Amino acid sequence: MSNFEQMYSTVMSNCMKTGIKVNGRNGRVRQITAAQIRANLNDGFPVVTGKQIFPRSCFVEIGLITILKINLKTIKTN
Repeated sequence: MSNFEQMYSTVMSNCMKTGIKVNGRNGRVRQITAAQIRANLNDGFPVVTGKQIFPRSCFVEIGLITILKINLKTIKTN
């Protein structure tokens, strides 16, 4: 786990332990105020790789994006 991922994990853990529950646009969520994660871009671009991604949802999203691009081209030409 990279240093950036460790800092991200620490902030998320802190949010789960001490965060205040609020109703937001994504439903009931927890929030904390003024959490910061600083990354040195000389060490590389900060990416969280510990998150699990499901291939099926990726394929669905790519398919939707492709359909939308085709539809936008059709609308622009007409």
